Parts: sequence; structure tokens; C-alpha cells
Amino acid sequence: MGTRPAARRPETRTATKLCRDIASREEIDRGYNEASRFNGDPGRIYVAGHSAGGQQVGMLAATDWPGAYGLPEEIVRGGIPISGIFDLQPLRNSCLQPKLQLTHEVILRQSPLFNIPPSGPPLLITLGEAETAESTGNRPITSRPGGEMDSAERS
Repeated sequence: MGTRPAARRPETRTATKLCRDIASREEIDRGYNEASRFNGDPGRIYVAGHSAGGQQVGMLAATDWPGAYGLPEEIVRGGIPISGIFDLQPLRNSCLQPKLQLTHEVILRQSPLFNIPPSGPPLLITLGEAETAESTGNRPITSRPGGEMDSAERS
């Protein structure tokens, strides 16, 4: 497995109950390095997740794999965030805040909306038809021409 710099770990473990970025990244690292043990293909890693798992898909897509883990830039080949929480700011004012203890810095670091890379894997971003912005904690994310991501109001 690759090495992980200690500076990348969050200051508190409270927010990681939702933002399990370190564990998710370590699993990608392990899957890539141990793919041959289970007849896997390290060149075909795709990720999917619902709600907080969708947030993780966004953060995995934004990871600097070569710089942080010594892994290929395109290690994650694609992803499907399902009703992902792309902006953690609304959670700061929710009943989850006492457990998560989200700070402004954690929100900026852990919200995919604020960590859009210049390039990354293709994502099929989905949101349930009956879900409201309130139930997912944010507005849906849409892609603009040219691949740029933006937050959009539901029409």
C-alpha cells in the first residue's frame, strides 16, 4: 500500500462520522494495490454512494492521488453519487451538528462543491425525483458545457 501523509488527516474525528474520506481513500489504495489477490483489475475502479456516500464519491473524484498517495491520477475511473451531500454547510444548522461539529474549515475541505478539480473522472450525478433540497442538504449539482460543475436551482 502507498504511504499516507499524517497532515492529510482531519483535526477531529467527529466530522469523519459523515466525511469518511481517509477510510475511503485508503480502501481505493488497498483495492488498487491488492486487485490481483481477488482477480480484480486496478484499472477499473468505479465508486458509487448514496447521501453521505455520494459526498464521498465527490471527494474521491477530487483527490490528488499522485501527490497524496503516489497512485495514478486516473485511479478512479468514474463514479455515481446518488443524492450526494455536495455542500455540507446546511448540516451545520441541523440536528447533526452536535455530533459532527462541522467547522467552516471542515465544510470547505469536505464539501465536493468547494473542491472541484480542473479534471477528474466522469460522474453520473443523480438526485431522486421526490427529494427536496432540504432532504439532501443542498441544491443539485449540474454540469455546465465544458465540464465545469455548478450548483443549480431546481426548476
